[in-house]
Amino acid sequence: MKTSIKSLTLILMLSLCQMAAAQGSIFTPEHEFRLGIGAYPLAESMDYFFRSKDGYLGSYGGNYGGAYEGLYGNTSNHYTSALTYTGPRIFTGSISASYTYNVLSWLSVGAAFTYAGDSQKRYDRVTDHELEKNSANRFYLMPMVRFNYLNRPLIRLYSQVGVGISYMHEKKHINGNRYVASGCGTAAQVTLLGVSVGKKLFGFAELLGTGVQGSVVVGIGYKFNAK
Repeated sequence: MKTSIKSLTLILMLSLCQMAAAQGSIFTPEHEFRLGIGAYPLAESMDYFFRSKDGYLGSYGGNYGGAYEGLYGNTSNHYTSALTYTGPRIFTGSISASYTYNVLSWLSVGAAFTYAGDSQKRYDRVTDHELEKNSANRFYLMPMVRFNYLNRPLIRLYSQVGVGISYMHEKKHINGNRYVASGCGTAAQVTLLGVSVGKKLFGFAELLGTGVQGSVVVGIGYKFNAK
């Protein structure tokens, strides 16, 4: 009788341990929000989706080309003109905000919104007088899919891909004249290696990436259970 009780107790304890282990392995869906900034985005490459063959947005028409040709000749050569020089090109970096729903321990789906801007000026080489000021604002919206190949409470390794749409608004001030153009195009981001460290509040870094968010992206995030 005592042996039977001991056997039942042992079986019960083993069953409870197995249930606890099984319960611990159950994944709870999570909501996740991120803010990040990236370097070396492919924003310029994406612009070519809505640039005309002469290198300028079609919305400028002949006005922009004519304005510059009247000053320094063929517009296709104005960046290498001996009569002018450019100042530094200032970038904001690719600033992103994203939301993902962690459906499974290995799969997350969501969307990311990204902004990137830059500006540059051109000067007369003799007088240093400002001839041209260019600025561009780019906006990207992409559905994202993330694949987690290591998902631990403190650290996660993943890859992700996103494809969506872009909108660019560009302004040029040339010799006192203002020209504005805008257009829509394609946006994409592929990240081969990403790592996040932390539990609810975490930091992350994404390397080996290419696309509108950048080759390297760092930021912070917050996640919480969906239930």
